Order: sequence, then C-alpha cells, then structure tokens
Amino acid sequence: MHDTTVALHRFEVLPDSVCPSCTLPRLQRAQLLRAVGRLHEANDRLTEGERIFFTPSAVLFALERGRVSEGLGDWERAVRSYQYVVDTWISPDSSLNPYVGEARAALARLKLRSP
Repeated sequence: MHDTTVALHRFEVLPDSVCPSCTLPRLQRAQLLRAVGRLHEANDRLTEGERIFFTPSAVLFALERGRVSEGLGDWERAVRSYQYVVDTWISPDSSLNPYVGEARAALARLKLRSP
C-alpha cells in the first residue's frame, strides 16, 4: 500500500496542464485513487474530458469506470461500462482476455443485483 500511496502522490504533484490529452497517466491516477479507496476522486478523473478518441486505452478507461461505478453503487453506469468492454473486444487476443473476462464476470455479478 505504501508504494501505491507514493505513486499517487507523484501524480498529484504534477499539474494537469502538463499533458491534458495524455490518457494513460489519467487512467493510472484513477486506478491508484481506486486502490486507496478514494472512489469519488477516481470517478472525477474518469469523467473529466470523458470523450477519448477510440484507442485501446478508451476501453481500459471504460473498464476502470465500471470498477469505480460498481464501487460507488452506480450499477447502471457500471453495466454500461463493462458492456462496452465486452462489445468492443468481442474476440480478444490472449493479452486482452483478462480484461474481457473481468468485464463479463462483473456483468454476471451485476445482473444478480437487478430486480
């Protein structure tokens, strides 16, 4: 946990203006915020400038939004996010299978919560 806190601190001292279009540092910062339980801040990071050009990182953003939304109890947004991952990577190569598998498992879990 100490390494996570140190890494998060390093992100927090960087001004957002250094690279406003850099998606991977934004994603990593959101992941670190989620890891230390700061879900609302992670959610803010994932929704600011929510339009990301379609790249593999856009799908990773959706997966992280699903994780954070689920943690916040926003089931509808979590389902949309996880479904985006599954729909986008319909036939993933082996390196993407863990992400798609996680999204599918989350969808199954969240369907159990549906009325």
